Amino acid sequence: MLSLSSETIQRVLKLTSDDRNTAFIIDDSMYERNRSKKVEMLARFKDHATSMFYKGFRMLTMGWLDGHSLIPVKFSLLGSLKSGINGMLEGIDKRTSGYKHRQEALFAAPQVIAAMLDRVITAGMTSSYALMDSWFTHAPLIQEVVKRGLHVIGMVKNDNKRYIVDG
Repeated sequence: MLSLSSETIQRVLKLTSDDRNTAFIIDDSMYERNRSKKVEMLARFKDHATSMFYKGFRMLTMGWLDGHSLIPVKFSLLGSLKSGINGMLEGIDKRTSGYKHRQEALFAAPQVIAAMLDRVITAGMTSSYALMDSWFTHAPLIQEVVKRGLHVIGMVKNDNKRYIVDG
């Protein structure tokens, strides 16, 4: 997916103005498997929009946007160590990419986002901004994104935290 996305973005960039701003959009969605019982790494999550619980995964997705075109770049299905129903299968070869994806599924979303950004930047994709929802807009992740040379656009939660930028 990375190589296809990278090639597509390079072709789109040739057709657009150099003045156009681009952004990586990061979001998560529910991937429900409510009728499942034996799916590997199945977990229980709370949907904050409906305040209901579901069985399944969180699907963390990243897309590249130039204002007109949205190109999917990377995704990761996230499980949970705390609320996991089924664990990882035994006997999986630890050298395989499948095992690495399973390990990544147990990390916290901010860690996975940082790793996703590293992969897309290594694949040659560039952007000026990272756009994310309020669930991800907090100081440690903002610092990780800024370290990679991107500006952050994100909704800040309505609480008592204050952010200081450039003094």
